[in-house]
Amino acid sequence: MSALERLREAQALAAEGRRRDIADGREVVGTFSPPVPPPELIEAAGATPYRLLENRGPDADLRGMGALGRDTCSFCRSVLGSAILDPPPITCIASGTVCDRLRHMTDAWPAATGLPLYTVAVPRTREVPGQVPVLAEEFRLFASEISSRTGTPVTKTRLTEAIKRGNRCREVLTALDELRRESPPRLSGGEFLDVVRASHALSTSEFLELADGLIAKIRSREPMKRRPVRILLVGPTLTDGDRDVVRMAEVDCGAAIVGDLTDSGSLGYGEPVSEDRDPFTALAEQVLAHPILTAPLKPSTAFRDAFRRALQDGRPDGVVYRGVPFCRPFNSEAVPLRELSPVPFLDLRVEATGASGQVRTRLGAFLEAIEARLHFARENTR
Repeated sequence: MSALERLREAQALAAEGRRRDIADGREVVGTFSPPVPPPELIEAAGATPYRLLENRGPDADLRGMGALGRDTCSFCRSVLGSAILDPPPITCIASGTVCDRLRHMTDAWPAATGLPLYTVAVPRTREVPGQVPVLAEEFRLFASEISSRTGTPVTKTRLTEAIKRGNRCREVLTALDELRRESPPRLSGGEFLDVVRASHALSTSEFLELADGLIAKIRSREPMKRRPVRILLVGPTLTDGDRDVVRMAEVDCGAAIVGDLTDSGSLGYGEPVSEDRDPFTALAEQVLAHPILTAPLKPSTAFRDAFRRALQDGRPDGVVYRGVPFCRPFNSEAVPLRELSPVPFLDLRVEATGASGQVRTRLGAFLEAIEARLHFARENTR
């Protein structure tokens, strides 16, 4: 079994592993977005973070709609509805005040699941000076609350060690992202998303053990024989049952997702955290610089800067913007990013329960048009 297959199997069995942790008396903290609260804080308190991305289809969406209403994004409806149908292996929930819809969803969790909720207040703008110490203090309060559950205090030493493990995970994911951007790529976009998903479902120690040797194995692969259409994927979170656009692009149409701006992919782990400063301050600085937060936290300068870098690094032939209905923070970014894009830009709206036939038709036509454009350019350069 290859290293990639081992990671996929471990991610598929992660829920059972977390149930064993709970049976052994270990706290498992459910989270929704990787930057807030930082998983390093949870691990330093002796607990295990477990990212909630389960999506059990239309039935879950309907249950979530009953709890949250129709005017809530399908990500929030599907994740909450899935937890109502099949309770996840967690002992409590932790979330940041990132966007209004997510706050509405997390506020509904205690009543829907009977689990306690811990909230980290995130600054609503970057424009006001002095936000780093404010967020660092929020992290200290959160660490104290989680420590009261686990009985393990979050010391500077324990938190620094957790940050070091997190940075090693980031190194692995960054190296794989570079292999995905090669021309032609050695790693598909779907494979990269699988690895990031495993990093969110497993503890850092579990992930690092399973990922050992993965980079070398991918580097030893033969690159693709033909140059595929290179795509940059942008948008909000992909749930476990929401990979239709990825599958259509890469499997059905033969394109390659060589970059992404989603917290299910390259924005799911962020930049390295400083290991030499006060760890709470270092985490606060990293979180406030995280591009995924700048869609809901205006202005969106960092998110748009990340888009420019992704265009430069990945050299895509086109951009697929996968929006979700009622996700106002991300959907509001579609027009500004289209104006920034020097390559063809497709704006899709896809429910978390799956892509429609219309989405398939539009995506296929978009990729065919890019392929024809590239073919025309090659013919004219001969």
